[in-house]
Amino acid sequence: MRLTVDELIEAGDAVAELISPTRLRSEVHPLVLPGEDGWEEDPVLRGFVQMMATLKQRRRHKGKALLLEAFPHLRPRVWSPMETRLRLILIRAGLPEPMLNLTVNFADGGGRMLTGDLVWPRLMVIGEYHGRMHLQLRTRSQDSDKRGLAEADGWRVIEVFSHHVNDARHRPEMIRRFAIALGLDRNTVNLWV
Repeated sequence: MRLTVDELIEAGDAVAELISPTRLRSEVHPLVLPGEDGWEEDPVLRGFVQMMATLKQRRRHKGKALLLEAFPHLRPRVWSPMETRLRLILIRAGLPEPMLNLTVNFADGGGRMLTGDLVWPRLMVIGEYHGRMHLQLRTRSQDSDKRGLAEADGWRVIEVFSHHVNDARHRPEMIRRFAIALGLDRNTVNLWV
């Protein structure tokens, strides 16, 4: 079975998190993205450096070209495969690169409000993927409370569900919501990713 580039990106994001976990280091974000100038020196990208070193050591590795194609699209701080899928859809639609799993604090210095899955801090936009565990009443209630606090503090929160990511018929509406929140011209965004 041959994996697609997107499946390799998903797997690579997961492997990087296993090599160099970021869940307990909420304020550690990369200064550059994998493949950009100086990325090898960024301590947050340690897992990526190890993956690339292993890949380069392989002389005749089946699928190596596909792995090299996927590599620049890998990101640290990805905590679920659906975050990877959502990010890839939005980037391919022409939206700017978000920060991943960023801690968002209250504007008045009142501390941590939430950790957003995809965050555009300068534009005060948060994308939140809600999987199955978010459908339980208690979790849904907590999500609603966090969203209300964020919106009261001036943030725009866009909730995303499985059908937005997995069903191409629902993607244009989701992409349009993000584009509007980010202040992008609809004509520059590809709604049909």
